[in-house]
Amino acid sequence: MKKLFILSLCLLLLAAPLSAQAGVTLRTTSNLFAIEEVAQVYMDALLAWEQATGNTVEDYSGLPDEIWNTIVPRDLQNELYDVLYYYIADDASAAILDKVVSLDEVKAAYPDANIQINPLAAEADGKVYAIPVTYYWEALYCNADLFETHGLELPTSWEKLGAAVMKFRESGIPPIALSLTDYPHHMFEALMLATCSPADQGASPQGAADMPASWADALDLFRGLYGARTFGQNSLHASELETSQAFIDKEAAMQYDGSWFLSRIPEESMNSTVVIPFPVYTTAADPAALVGNMSMGFYITRAAWDDPQRREAAVSLLQALTTVEILSKLVGEPHADDILGESIQAMLAGATKLYKPVGERLTSDAHEILFSSIPGVATGDTQAVDLLQQVIEMGAFRVEN
Repeated sequence: MKKLFILSLCLLLLAAPLSAQAGVTLRTTSNLFAIEEVAQVYMDALLAWEQATGNTVEDYSGLPDEIWNTIVPRDLQNELYDVLYYYIADDASAAILDKVVSLDEVKAAYPDANIQINPLAAEADGKVYAIPVTYYWEALYCNADLFETHGLELPTSWEKLGAAVMKFRESGIPPIALSLTDYPHHMFEALMLATCSPADQGASPQGAADMPASWADALDLFRGLYGARTFGQNSLHASELETSQAFIDKEAAMQYDGSWFLSRIPEESMNSTVVIPFPVYTTAADPAALVGNMSMGFYITRAAWDDPQRREAAVSLLQALTTVEILSKLVGEPHADDILGESIQAMLAGATKLYKPVGERLTSDAHEILFSSIPGVATGDTQAVDLLQQVIEMGAFRVEN
């Protein structure tokens, strides 16, 4: 059974929802109606809460399109919602923070609700307002059985990674499966994590003079790894489908990829594959940080919070919508109960920060130039500093909140 691990950091682990005063009407909205099965889970959860509490829900959900994206912020400004399913930690959510309630405030008022706040969901002001439902991450997938067979420790440090690269290379096994022609940018993100301080990692340089030197160091490290045959003999010509299949077939030891790659791990490998953070190269880098991004989650609005009758009902509904059972159904996949799942849960539990991928902060033209040029950087035909300065001078980066 394929598994997503979006639920590993659920923020509400509650034995039972609050017993809200009956007769309250709450207004809700979501964009969960693109997939019939997910919409049904959401509506069933609302109905179950109504039946359990005697309260009523007026739901104004829709499709995840521009119509919904336009209507919801307007209606929120007019205080038309009580519980909201909306974007997390981006420009859209930054614009609504005065209309929603921080989880610290909810926790202070309802200490028995056992609300656990996930710092990875922090907004621009450092506060957490939403309970995440979906997000993604990138990390290092390892065929743990290959490490065991070759007497190697998992690459939890740069030194251990180097030892693994040398041993696997000598054994004729590609240490890290990678297609330099298809998706080299994921490895670039990994090497950014390995070299950059938190400040450099989150930078959005507006000119060449603003470019952190560690960015070029990351690309130079790419060249060093390529020269050491870390990616196998055919990384310049093989497709991503071929290199990933080599990892899946236990013909390559590691692959840096995202949570979406989990769906390609076969059942028989669930207890011989693990996922860990990419090891850091410099002391300035954060070994527990990950590349990734929050997507959407549930909020309580300020309008509901400031109404004594609706406040408790809103907290109760929030709990009902964010149980492990409901969240697992909303993302469409069950929790893990194997070694792969355990490794991901441990990684996410220890994560300190999710950094938005550089690729998501670039214009499309800059994205194409940067990532199509990475093979040349790897082979030494393109200079890292020159490439990065070219991209930055295009005005590629928007200032991050």
